[in-house]
Amino acid sequence: MFSLKGHTYSVRCCAMNGEGTIGITGSSDETVKVWDLARGKEMFSLEGHTARVQCCAMNANGTVGMSGSNDMTVKVWDLVGGKEMFSL
Repeated sequence: MFSLKGHTYSVRCCAMNGEGTIGITGSSDETVKVWDLARGKEMFSLEGHTARVQCCAMNANGTVGMSGSNDMTVKVWDLVGGKEMFSL
């Protein structure tokens, strides 16, 4: 058991892949973080939202994530490379 620490404000959402090895969290600090759950370590901090992140999801194999924000955007993320793919 461990705690994942890295956000500077409250965590609003979390999701994990089907194997439980990769996780994502979204926060009021306007970031999405990608986590290696086997090691309890942050892999990436994804920036691009300009308001709090309200919801997040990922595909079953943990390669693509989505986040929705109060900035009225949905961002699609490459969770392997740690980059924004596009914004809706």
